[in-house]
Amino acid sequence: PTSPQLLKVLTPMAIYATVTSDFKTAEDCYRQSVKIQEQTTGASSPQVGSALTLLASTLSRTGNYSEAAGLQERAMRILKKSPDYRSLYEASVDNLNYVNTQMGRPMIAMDDDTADGAP
Repeated sequence: PTSPQLLKVLTPMAIYATVTSDFKTAEDCYRQSVKIQEQTTGASSPQVGSALTLLASTLSRTGNYSEAAGLQERAMRILKKSPDYRSLYEASVDNLNYVNTQMGRPMIAMDDDTADGAP
């Protein structure tokens, strides 16, 4: 199912699964959420960026750093274009830096062009 109404169930399920350390269920819910958001709001919408950040965070908790890094980078590209999502963009940078550290990669700095909230 890919109904936007399903998002109202998937997100709370994913949060509960994360809190109870059921990361496989959380991952499945967040993957479905990304798919629905892409279909309903477009692949580059801030809602997709938000969903990607949640999925990437879950993947990093399970040690899937490589996929988490790629998804987080995609989320950052989307979110930095949306001033209303500034705090989520900043969280994405923090998440990617955590993943990069775990993978032995250098940390990144936030883009200067977003420092004042400009896209």
